[in-house]
Amino acid sequence: STTFESIPSTLPRADQEEDDEFYELQPADYFNLVSNRIAEQSKALKTRKMREAELAAQRAKITKAVMRVRFPDGYILEADFHPSETVRSLVDLLLKVIARPDLPFYLYTVPPKKRIADTSQDFYTVGFVPGANVLFSYDLPEGSELNTDGVNSGPYLREEIRTLDGLSLASKP
Repeated sequence: STTFESIPSTLPRADQEEDDEFYELQPADYFNLVSNRIAEQSKALKTRKMREAELAAQRAKITKAVMRVRFPDGYILEADFHPSETVRSLVDLLLKVIARPDLPFYLYTVPPKKRIADTSQDFYTVGFVPGANVLFSYDLPEGSELNTDGVNSGPYLREEIRTLDGLSLASKP
């Protein structure tokens, strides 16, 4: 059998007001406020070398950049890179796995649509650390006969890559 008991609450009732002591600033509260303010002010008073050293320390903590390339046909290619590698290493990987490496292509991010033009920058500089979703598109001129050949309808990845669904390949040095 189940028994229900009423347990008196130690919480104040809604119609009960707090004492004035509750609203007074205590020494511990004052200390916390002052220390927080000092910490905020000290952030603004750093030299360029100090800020660069902190940035370098933050960069050293992150050991990989997870890149997801989304293709228009719905496939997603995920690859891990070191943050100091350049975007060119991602482009080189794509040249190995896309169905038509002979056609020009570009990568972009959204929103807003921003084309990734400089492949010489590292992933950290571009803002792709700890990871990013980029989209793939062929760079074909309007009215091109390749546009009418169904290139933009896919498949975008080579057949042997598409059959590796969910497989994780670790590259060995």
